[in-house]
Amino acid sequence: MSKITPELTDVIIDYLHDDRPSLCLCGLVCRSWLPSSRFHLFSTVQLYFFDVDTGLPIICSPGSTIPSYVRHLELQNGGRSYPQWVNDALPKLPIFSALESLSLDHVAWGSLALEARNSLLNMSRGLKKIALDFMQFDTIDQALEFFSSAPSLECLSLGSIVCDVEKASSTNSNNLQLKQVTFGGDSYTIPLIDWLCSQPAPSVDTLHLTLVTKKQIPSISRYLKVLGPTLQHLGVSCANFDSHAEFCKEIDLAHNPSLSTITFDGLVLYADSPGTRDCLWIIEVLSRISSPVIKMVTLVIFANTPQEICSLHLPALTSFLSGGSGGSAVRSTSVRFAVWGEIGRMEAQTAITEGLHDLNASGRLDFVYRDVQMASDEYRFPLIP
Repeated sequence: MSKITPELTDVIIDYLHDDRPSLCLCGLVCRSWLPSSRFHLFSTVQLYFFDVDTGLPIICSPGSTIPSYVRHLELQNGGRSYPQWVNDALPKLPIFSALESLSLDHVAWGSLALEARNSLLNMSRGLKKIALDFMQFDTIDQALEFFSSAPSLECLSLGSIVCDVEKASSTNSNNLQLKQVTFGGDSYTIPLIDWLCSQPAPSVDTLHLTLVTKKQIPSISRYLKVLGPTLQHLGVSCANFDSHAEFCKEIDLAHNPSLSTITFDGLVLYADSPGTRDCLWIIEVLSRISSPVIKMVTLVIFANTPQEICSLHLPALTSFLSGGSGGSAVRSTSVRFAVWGEIGRMEAQTAITEGLHDLNASGRLDFVYRDVQMASDEYRFPLIP
């Protein structure tokens, strides 16, 4: 009987990428299976404040083989009640030679000891992705220094960032070639956009704007013009009705002729929610798209009843997307719905297909469903179909 080749074994183990018990067993079967199984087992490592006496010593021990497999590292501080944990953990962490992405939450830059801060900056040098949530910086310059410490950075995701001093110094340079940026909802957004606009050449092709406020929209409009033909994928969620109105007035996507997909996120249709629930502002934004390659419009909606979905006035959308209201650029564009809420899948699909009958008949309607109990990070609908 012939042996299974290592190449075939690797393919088989790849199919077990999300089956941790089976991957653990693979490591016990054969020494040659260890690299492939550990590649999946330790590709992502999450360290929490309560791991200081358990998981941390295992990873940091001199004989540990885990660090060389880690590509995604998540440090979860669990709130500002445990600042010392980060100061204790960061200097002890080994060199992660394959590390590509780093996620941090609930960390105050000013509370980091010098050794911990230097460890974090050194760890960042080979990163392609940085994701920060509930981070606090003393100044915007501190944040920009952190981003700039990763010269290979391609993806930057920021949420709930606080900067006590938000005005960046004029000497802060930006030589990054970012490809994907997610931000919004915080006061640091405007100085961050100013920093992004200082790039020698636009490089961001995927931009996700979350909880956009009225005050931020002029800066966002300027940045979209700077990105020009570089931008291919745009996602947006506005904080309130006033932001919708201002977004319609200020944003002109005619400056982005390579736009391929656009996502309207966080469309809350609940009957007791304040503000507008129709799609007329969406139509107004779409009407300014000049890109000949726009292929997908995604609507992420939250609804509990079919009546709430009907409040979107979907016939107006299907009329526009069919070219009947001047929407020639989107005449062949498909529409994808990501549905959240207590409404049943069939109820939601029926309400949407009835409102967009012509699009459904021409095969231009698609559905994705998300469970409302899923973690908030997992709910984010991908911009690229």
